[in-house]
Amino acid sequence: MKKIIIIFFLLILSLINIVNAAAPASTVKIVEEEKLKDSDLNKNIAGLVLFPTAHRQDDMKGPAIDFTLTNIVGELYGKRKKTAATEYTSPILMSIVTFSAKWSLLTDTGNIPVALSAGSIFSLALDLGNKINSELDYKNYSRPSTATGLFINTSKKIINKQSRITLGYVTGGYSKIFANFAPYYYPEKADIVYLGLDLNTKKRGMYLEIIKPTETLQNPLLINMNFKFRKLPIIVFSYLTTKSGNSLLGIVNIRIPLYPPFDDAVAEKQKKKKEEDEKFEKLQRMIKEIELK
Repeated sequence: MKKIIIIFFLLILSLINIVNAAAPASTVKIVEEEKLKDSDLNKNIAGLVLFPTAHRQDDMKGPAIDFTLTNIVGELYGKRKKTAATEYTSPILMSIVTFSAKWSLLTDTGNIPVALSAGSIFSLALDLGNKINSELDYKNYSRPSTATGLFINTSKKIINKQSRITLGYVTGGYSKIFANFAPYYYPEKADIVYLGLDLNTKKRGMYLEIIKPTETLQNPLLINMNFKFRKLPIIVFSYLTTKSGNSLLGIVNIRIPLYPPFDDAVAEKQKKKKEEDEKFEKLQRMIKEIELK
């Protein structure tokens, strides 16, 4: 019951934060949308928290590479199912370096309803000096330091066209990297389904990422929440729950698109080219329709 209350509280807090920022002072929204396009909140569209979206950074088709540094600072609150203790406050101090490479197959334009991409993901876990002692009765227990996976995902622009919803599927046993998130969790080799929201308003934004490994032994669920402000968002609160226990984790997360990079000039040039190509295609269709008549 406490798990449900915590999740519900975090979700309500996030939605209130977004809705309050979204409430317009007038019925004229054109100016607000233009400001939103230039806002720092909406510049990272290639990824969520741990996993990628189907978009490239320039919102065009083609290859893309992202870098993510995830520093798990510690467990802010925790509970174990097999002990009398109800609270844990302990450092974890793990750093997870992740590279993801994808090919954007479709873009979410007016003619195509969704974006679609496929690619691979690789993570390396680095112990920063506070080795996690296992709370599981496994023999020859050691936490995996690397994990790889293949993914396919789809994204759709929603609300103000500057917010996105993403659904993804990861295979290849990548879920074992989550063993570095908590001492009571050692994942089976399993696939992953994830759902992500990238919400943006004029002043505020939020990443919400729900990750569900398909294993049944511990029935894990990981929820990541990241509030966005004017600067690059880095503070993440994660809630992990399994049959062995649950935790509220503090994480510092930095995601950097390596290709195509953050470059306003290049992005604007590519955007204009994309608009010109779309106008040309529209003109070609009109000419064909006239010829048929």
